[in-house]
Amino acid sequence: MNFLVYVSGTRGDIQPFLGIGNMLKKKNINLIFLSNSDNRNFIEKAGFKMFSFCLDKISEKKNKTKKENNLLNNINFIDDSTRILNKISGNN
Repeated sequence: MNFLVYVSGTRGDIQPFLGIGNMLKKKNINLIFLSNSDNRNFIEKAGFKMFSFCLDKISEKKNKTKKENNLLNNINFIDDSTRILNKISGNN
């Protein structure tokens, strides 16, 4: 059984979910992470599959204003979420 977990933030925000994921692995339940790309190495080194989306610190720095950033991130998040869910479910 697989579960998709959306978690964003820094290592301190991600780490508790990795611990939960390790406990669930023992019961043959896999977590697949949806997180900001800044966390890719940390999550994958812990042995989990990860998909990234646009809400990360790198993209925030590229956008000019906070208002513009929030709008672009919301649009990108919807697009990325749809693409990722289709990929996981096999509906390409």
